[in-house]
Amino acid sequence: MEKENIPAALLTLTAGILVALISLWVVLNHHLMPEQASEQAPLVDGFFNLLLAVGTSLFLVVEGAILLSVVRFRQRPGDRTDAEPITGNLPLKAFWTAIPAIIVIVVGIYSVEVYRNMGGFDAFAHHHWC
Repeated sequence: MEKENIPAALLTLTAGILVALISLWVVLNHHLMPEQASEQAPLVDGFFNLLLAVGTSLFLVVEGAILLSVVRFRQRPGDRTDAEPITGNLPLKAFWTAIPAIIVIVVGIYSVEVYRNMGGFDAFAHHHWC
């Protein structure tokens, strides 16, 4: 009987869905924030939940990659050879540059929006600079 391989795209999609579901569960069930006692609290809590979701997702992806690498690329008994070096993977470099850049831009825009909604820019509007 021939061993059938699961396509990498399907495994990646499944892992992505699993990471998203776990991150969503953590955000909905963390109970880390105190009782909301101000009008700004929902804004701060929403921003905190976004950061928690991003942090949880990154943690799961990085730790998952480490565990997968430890298992899949371990040295087999009796194998004393070295692997071929991997160089010049432009799509991978673009991916690991673009994804963090997008995350930073989204978090930055959202944080400015939260600050604006909390009235943070009003102090500058009423001050007369010389």
